Amino acid sequence: MDENSRRMLDWAEQQGHENMRVRMQVTEALAKEAHATLTLAMAALSGGVGYAVRLLGAGALQPAGWGLLVVTAWVAVVAGLLLGKCIMSRDLQIGANEPKNLYKPAYEVDDLRAAELEGLQRRIEHNTARNRAVACWLDRCRGMLVASPLVFIAAWAVAVAG
Repeated sequence: MDENSRRMLDWAEQQGHENMRVRMQVTEALAKEAHATLTLAMAALSGGVGYAVRLLGAGALQPAGWGLLVVTAWVAVVAGLLLGKCIMSRDLQIGANEPKNLYKPAYEVDDLRAAELEGLQRRIEHNTARNRAVACWLDRCRGMLVASPLVFIAAWAVAVAG
């Protein structure tokens, strides 16, 4: 391998590992945001369930009580989506490879380094797709939580009309 190719290999490795480091920071940030959103949803869910139990104990439900029951169920669905799509464990690729995959005395080190760059690129692409999916679901769930008042109004209107 000539000097220019070796310098390019060094530079590409450095850039690839920096890219992976940033992807891992994004993964951590998404996890924190998902947990914070779930905490908010669980607080709303707890309050809604508590108040709904009180309303159910009082007898016949008024239209606002039906609205509360429906919006509480709505928030429970959103909390479940947050848990399943954003928080539960899923495959995450790390930036470094295992020694058993790298120690190959029959090959030149620079050839192995070049091949490892391809593996690093695949791991970056995997984590990018993973982060994109989590971010998309996190945004959807936040939108669904913001729409909760509309769900309440719709349930209330149906109860008033019925």
